[in-house]
Amino acid sequence: MDKEALKNNLYKLWEKDLVPLLQAKEPERIKAYKTYSFWVFIAVISPIIWAIDIFTLMKLGTIGELGGIIFEVVMFGSWAMMAIGIRNAKSVSKKFDKYVKKDIIKKILAIFSTVPEFNIKIDSSNKTDSRMRSDLKVINNSNIFVYVDGIDYDDTFLGKAFQVQINIKELGLYCCGESKTNEYAYSVFSGCLISIDMNKKFKGHTIIKSKQFISRFPDLSTSSYLLKLLGFLNVIKSMIKLKDYSKVKTEFSSFNEKYDVLATDQVEARYLLTTAFIDRFYNLKTAFKAKHINCSLKDNKILFAFSLKEDLFKLGYLREPLTEKSHFTVMIEQILSLMDFVEHFKLNMKIGL
Repeated sequence: MDKEALKNNLYKLWEKDLVPLLQAKEPERIKAYKTYSFWVFIAVISPIIWAIDIFTLMKLGTIGELGGIIFEVVMFGSWAMMAIGIRNAKSVSKKFDKYVKKDIIKKILAIFSTVPEFNIKIDSSNKTDSRMRSDLKVINNSNIFVYVDGIDYDDTFLGKAFQVQINIKELGLYCCGESKTNEYAYSVFSGCLISIDMNKKFKGHTIIKSKQFISRFPDLSTSSYLLKLLGFLNVIKSMIKLKDYSKVKTEFSSFNEKYDVLATDQVEARYLLTTAFIDRFYNLKTAFKAKHINCSLKDNKILFAFSLKEDLFKLGYLREPLTEKSHFTVMIEQILSLMDFVEHFKLNMKIGL
């Protein structure tokens, strides 16, 4: 794979095709930014109104029955408006991001597909029940999350890299209990999952867990009391499932400070965690701007879970011109680092891993 030639073709695409296309979308960005700014203003001003309401009550001391009703209306109304403002601002941003990404990402992936060993496309098929069941099985078998039974899909990409299947999915993971909906579920994870199907199976199961991983304990804030209890039980069950795993200390002290490595096969785990592997692991974390990253190597699958700071392959930033090249560069580095990782593992599997 000639990375420099690939990069040159991508930057030619940027100058020739993408800049004019993005310039044509600028009026839509400005319009969306005004709408976004309005909802941000609502979200910011609402708690200020609530604070004034509280301050007024403290000053007046007694406000009577009517005053009490007005106070409660203002209090609950301000918090409701803040929630609506935050939700709508996020919705405007995500909708615009999809609007921009739809045209751009296909052109970028088409250039990457000129590399014979790499062919990734947007998955535009419906998220079927069978696919969700298959994804849930892989996710729960990885043991890097507490139990999940619901998925909220966002962007998904499917294809092959160096003759192995690769799936990239931006999603949310939930435990829904008996309701089977996300309305009262508790959130376990929100971010990006990358699944790589190798042509040869791992002998054991190796898990790399960030010591500060966001899904280490689920978010139970919006769930029912029954689901809160279920959440605590699932945390305990996930700990019990790991009782047959032993902790692996690598020779890299800085890595040991940030990550726990658990394995059923110590020899294989140490064989996997080479300097080259850890370098590429860090490169992925940096390229994807991940807050945290977990990894599972089991059977024939490598599963990465990235807790992202922003949406995957994001280009549609409302606050600045779409022709800002740095965001395009970040996207390119994300895909290149992923290609590099898969190529590394493909070669190692061939020599007898």
